[in-house]
Amino acid sequence: MAKYLLSAKSIGSNSAEEKMKTMTTYFKSQENRNKFSRFNAAIKEAIEKYQPNVVWVDGGLRPAVRASGIPWIQAFSGNPAFLHIDPDLPPGGFGLPTFGGRDAWDECNKIRREIIYSSDYQEMVQKLGYERYPGDAISPIAEASLVVYGFPEELNYASIPKWFNLEIFNRPNPNQKLLSPLLTMLVPEEFMERCKSSGGKLIYVSLGTMASADLQFMNRLISLLGKTEHKYIVSKGPRHDELKLPGNMYGDRYLPQQKILPHVELVICHGGCNTVTESLAEGKPLIVLPNFGDQFDNAQRIEEVKLGIRLNYDFLDNELIDAIEKLLYDKELHSRLEAISNRLKASDKHSILADKIETMFRKQK
Repeated sequence: MAKYLLSAKSIGSNSAEEKMKTMTTYFKSQENRNKFSRFNAAIKEAIEKYQPNVVWVDGGLRPAVRASGIPWIQAFSGNPAFLHIDPDLPPGGFGLPTFGGRDAWDECNKIRREIIYSSDYQEMVQKLGYERYPGDAISPIAEASLVVYGFPEELNYASIPKWFNLEIFNRPNPNQKLLSPLLTMLVPEEFMERCKSSGGKLIYVSLGTMASADLQFMNRLISLLGKTEHKYIVSKGPRHDELKLPGNMYGDRYLPQQKILPHVELVICHGGCNTVTESLAEGKPLIVLPNFGDQFDNAQRIEEVKLGIRLNYDFLDNELIDAIEKLLYDKELHSRLEAISNRLKASDKHSILADKIETMFRKQK
């Protein structure tokens, strides 16, 4: 997927509008159509073998699930504005302001509708011998037994339907900081020694699996941060072996993010929903460098509610350095983030959802 997004220029310096347009062509590729067919066949085989009572779906609904007649739950691990089209909601995927700036909404909604309602997707569905979905929707959520998303209420929009808001998919433990391994168990000893011998704060950097594949952007970011006094733990992503880190950084292909977050003072990220929500759950301010899809919307909301700073792909060097210093030492912000963290950790939404699902499907037996 990362390779496809790079080749299609969905990752890189293109505008959000240009990147969204490339998403509409995804299912035109024969390679991606073949993947769709193989994935659907695997799901069909699993359903026939295990005969589940309910199917949890994240993303587009595969035809094998719909044809099975088994009830399904639509989960969406992204910004809810991306999934829900509403005249009072900025179209998701463009990072438009929540209030004002409506001049661009109509044109952006046209582009987004081609993603949510795809004739190319329906052609694949028909080719596999299934009926087209109502309205050509990739995921006809009106047929779902339940819609679940995860977006902290501090970031949420007023006009989202009465879907179930889990707020955060990877539930934080109230005692995560106490339970989290010592940092010495997560990073090499020599890095810890370098941290002790210098000043500055410890910062976590993650551009996710997709955006981290943009080596030009990653190398620029690493070079710039390498000149600061701070130390960085870097999630290097799928092209990890092509990235060289300076002495004030440690990184690996993938890192245990939730275990690392309690130990850092700031998060620099791409704006993926999991990283945003998990950072807020640990009370960390965010610098968001959006690159793709709903990352633009998450970055916009973080800035609008003043829980961090959004910077564009072509940010100036001093903009990033100034943002780091501002967020690290903003006491009022840290106090607000601590309250959000405590609230999210005390939430019993996961238990409520589990009980809701048990009750729904117990009635159907």
